[in-house]
Amino acid sequence: WTMSACVERAVSALLFLLCFLRSTHPLNVPARTGAPSVRSGLLSTEVHLISVLRPNYKRNGESVSEHRRFWQWKLDVMGLAMTERDYRRYRLSERLSTIFPEQVKEAIVISNCKRVEIVVSVDASVDATNVSGRVVSMLEGWVSTWEEEKKGNVTGATGLSFNLTSEYIHEANIIPDYVSTLSGAEAVSRYLVLVAAGLPPESPMHLFSPYLSRDAHILKQLKQAFAAASSNQYPEEGFGVSMSTPPCRGRLGVLLRGCLEAGKAARDPGVVPELVALRPFLKPSREDRESVAKTVCLKAVDPVVTRSVAAFAALDRGKLVCELIEKARCVVESVARKQGNIAALREIQRGDLSLSVRRELHEPMLALRGGSRIDEGLVLKRVAEAVACHTKAAK
Repeated sequence: WTMSACVERAVSALLFLLCFLRSTHPLNVPARTGAPSVRSGLLSTEVHLISVLRPNYKRNGESVSEHRRFWQWKLDVMGLAMTERDYRRYRLSERLSTIFPEQVKEAIVISNCKRVEIVVSVDASVDATNVSGRVVSMLEGWVSTWEEEKKGNVTGATGLSFNLTSEYIHEANIIPDYVSTLSGAEAVSRYLVLVAAGLPPESPMHLFSPYLSRDAHILKQLKQAFAAASSNQYPEEGFGVSMSTPPCRGRLGVLLRGCLEAGKAARDPGVVPELVALRPFLKPSREDRESVAKTVCLKAVDPVVTRSVAAFAALDRGKLVCELIEKARCVVESVARKQGNIAALREIQRGDLSLSVRRELHEPMLALRGGSRIDEGLVLKRVAEAVACHTKAAK
């Protein structure tokens, strides 16, 4: 009886082992499905900057009054300088994601004594005018809610409880002369870089003063604003919940790191030796300042803008490359199953591709990274032929 029991256990163990080996055999593993389609080299993400300038208190009128309401909310909620109340700007950046649910990828609010600027990264399918209108409507909703909270003596009134609805979206009441919009990675990057370098677009070049402490402080404010929006937690005012995804991440992070880099380079004589001529004790002339400002744009601004835009585009194109590789893996697996190529299937299970397949994908991947279009069908056809040839050679 003992011998019979041992034989039964041995047979059961053997059957279990055979079933396990069969289930893990490459030919019996379910095929990949739902591979993403590879798009062209066009970008799927766009960036927009909406800027609201400080009101002109010398002017009168109903529209100016509306603008002053907004600026009073800004001073009360975010403070005068960019370094004040970072936690509230962090919360504002988070709330901006609701203007286009599932389409706003990143957002950051930059506030200083002259302007409030909102930078958002959204799907390229969203129209720039629509983005600007919704952002301004969101700001106005916050202002109105803040005023109601102030009347109700709400402690720490901010107006951030307001939720944007389709019924509330309307034309901007803030005076149009004070609201401007920039669209595109290059335009937004150049604007931010010029502000960080002390050369804002509204300021003439002959006023460029790289050694002025006020302009240097702007660079510090930008650095703190970026650090605040890219952090994943804030302990102040009950906002101590850790966030897994901060409102400012890869795409906007690339542009803001670029503006910080340019701001430092624009004040570094090692990068721009001509800056020495603008030292205060030399009493530089108007022509000297304008000439050096142009040199700064050439040596410190333009190279950073070019690199930032290329890095911004590379983030989207990197996704396209990953999608192409996943598509190629599906083709390799399908051909290998038909031909019984166990070695190729084991490579797919390990996440590897054969050398012949990688050779076929090399040039298309370089083209995608460079922003060019590819013939997806032709690339995948060559991948299938490479797998078939490799299988025949192995046999």
